[in-house]
Formats: sequence, C-alpha cells, structure tokens
Amino acid sequence: MVQKGEKIINRGDIVTPRTFLILESLETVNQRNNTRTHQQEMFIMLGQAIVIICLFIFLYRYLAIFNDPKKLAFIMIMITGTTVICYFLCGMFTTSGMYLVPFAILPITIVVFLKKSIALISSLISILLCAFAVPYPLEFIFLQMAVTVTAINNMKELVRRSQLLRCVILIYVTYCFTYTGYTLIFEEWTKLDPQLFFYLGINCVLLFFTYLLIYLLEKVFGFVSTVTLVELSDINLPIFRQLSETCPG
Repeated sequence: MVQKGEKIINRGDIVTPRTFLILESLETVNQRNNTRTHQQEMFIMLGQAIVIICLFIFLYRYLAIFNDPKKLAFIMIMITGTTVICYFLCGMFTTSGMYLVPFAILPITIVVFLKKSIALISSLISILLCAFAVPYPLEFIFLQMAVTVTAINNMKELVRRSQLLRCVILIYVTYCFTYTGYTLIFEEWTKLDPQLFFYLGINCVLLFFTYLLIYLLEKVFGFVSTVTLVELSDINLPIFRQLSETCPG
C-alpha cells in the first residue's frame, strides 16, 4: 500500500525488493490508465465522426433539390471555410476564439445568392460542426443562432453598402444582448467580461469583408447578386450612353 503523496524513492537511492515491487505496480497502473485514456479518445473520435456524417447526410438530403453542382460546391466551401476558421481561432485563442469567429459571413453570403431556408440550414450545420471546437458549446450555439436569424432577416437583398453597415450594427447588438442574457442566467452580473464585448466588436468589423467576398464568389461561381444588377442598371454606363445617343427612345 502506498499513501497519496508518499515518496517512493529518491534519486541515487538503492532499490530494495519492496521498492522494486512498488515501481512495478506503479508501471502497471500507468499502463492501464494510458490504455483506458486511449480507448476513451478513440470512442470520442468515433462519436464525432458519426455526428459529422449524420449532419452532412441531413444537409445532402435537404440540398438534393439542387441539380447545379456550382451551388452545391459554393455551399460546401462556405460551410467548410467557416468551420476551419472556427477551429483555427479556437485553437489559437482558446476561450476568446469562439467570440472572434465572424460566423455571420456564412448566412449573409448565402442569403445574397440563394434562399433564406438554404442559408438557415447551412448555418445550422456549420454551427453544430463548430460546437466541437469551442469551450462552451451551448453558449456558442445560442449566440450564433440568434446572429444567424438577425443576419438573414436583414440581408435579404444587398443593394447598398449602408445595408451591410446596418446589418453589422444589428449583429453586434444581438451579440451583446444574447451574451449578457446567457451570462445572467448562469452567473452574477459581475461575471460579465468587458473584454468579450471588445472581441465581439472585432468579430463584427471582420464582417465588412463580406462585400469583397461576395464580389470574389460572383467571379468564381458565375453568380449574379442584386449588387451587380444595380450596377448594371446604372444609366451612366458607357453602353447605355451610347445607346441613348445612337437610338434614343
């Protein structure tokens, strides 16, 4: 029997038969614990694989109506890209990483090119995939679902840059309210971390890159957004000026 905290042997001491038995016993226990930990990790990885496969099956069944491979590729790239960014930021910043993920880029971008329902189901799948990486999965899911609904309802048609600014402000307000409410449910108000509001602000600033991302996606996938349609309908374009001069009326 060895008591907790009891010293077994010092460096340089002679190994007695009793000490040798204790060391052998310690080695056996360590091997058993390592094997158990390895098995637990294998079961965890197996469970994650099953959940991820199920999520993608649900997504595939929902998107089976699409015959256009470009749209399917676009949705998969957006989901994969958002998930990779989430894993990267959470691995780099641990706790604060989940608040830095500009997750609203996903629903905003998809709703500009496709329907609201597609943006919602794609965001839900990506949120559940990212929940494995964050330290507080329930809080992450709650915050991102609230932000997803806000983004989809306010970005149905992106016509002016001011719409994106208004949407980003509403997303930041939604983040702040949902974070405050969730914290007050489980903690005292003194547990509110002012630094997290700053992280959420950085998150929303990154959302302004959505405008550039939409332009790049249009060129890559051949989509046409409402922004492009507004630009094409500008009567100051050279082709329209030439038309008005050559064949007025």
